[in-house]
Amino acid sequence: MSVTITKRLSSDNNYQRPDKTITETIQNKKDIEEQLVNFEEVNDDELCYVNLNSQLKYLTYDKTKKRELFRFGGLLVKVEKEYVVLAGKNGLRFSVQRYTKNDKGNVIHTTRFFRKIKDTDLLKQELINTKEKTAMIVSNQNNYIEKQNQEIIELKKKLEKLERKKK
Repeated sequence: MSVTITKRLSSDNNYQRPDKTITETIQNKKDIEEQLVNFEEVNDDELCYVNLNSQLKYLTYDKTKKRELFRFGGLLVKVEKEYVVLAGKNGLRFSVQRYTKNDKGNVIHTTRFFRKIKDTDLLKQELINTKEKTAMIVSNQNNYIEKQNQEIIELKKKLEKLERKKK
């Protein structure tokens, strides 16, 4: 029987935190929106249904700054009632608290998780959009053809009247 050893980020002696991390530079709305392209927010109640190894990014809450903070996240390893375990760079695991609580233990913020949308889901949506656009184009063309057919019928009637008058 093999034993799996879990490497935790907090116990990595080789990690040296830089003065300013990349994450700290991406805290404005525009940059966060760019980071969340092709990601969809996962409702807190649905988090337990997200597939393991799904890529997650998240917004946590800083009580001192009283604002949400963007985090790059990692691959989902485990979902617990109070926290989520993610695997980051080099497979190092770390915990993310699902809730920020005040000094009385009351929840003041629920961490917002965002799941990467699978390429197949993106392609399916693109296919649906293409089908809808195609159907609209075909419908418009059919309407135009119908109008032209009506015009042709009217012109034929007028032509017949003119020909009868000539006789």
